Amino acid sequence: IRAHAAAYIADDDVEVTVRYAPAIAPWIAERTGAEPDADGSIALRHPVADTGWLVQHVLQYGGDAWIESPPALRDLVGDAAAALSG
Repeated sequence: IRAHAAAYIADDDVEVTVRYAPAIAPWIAERTGAEPDADGSIALRHPVADTGWLVQHVLQYGGDAWIESPPALRDLVGDAAAALSG
């Protein structure tokens, strides 16, 4: 991952783990076939080449989705959320 124009651009796909809260896990399970964890949440790995897509994807769920790894992309989404909140 490299910094470019205040965003991150992947040279190759980066595997990102996104955790979905129990509130939206049934919908995510229906779409993906994933099974919820014991706490009712679902973690999915996504191969990501377009970090703009990743930011939009996570932010569309508000606080019900977050990036577990990698930390650089978790920070990128956090920065985007902070910018939106003003």
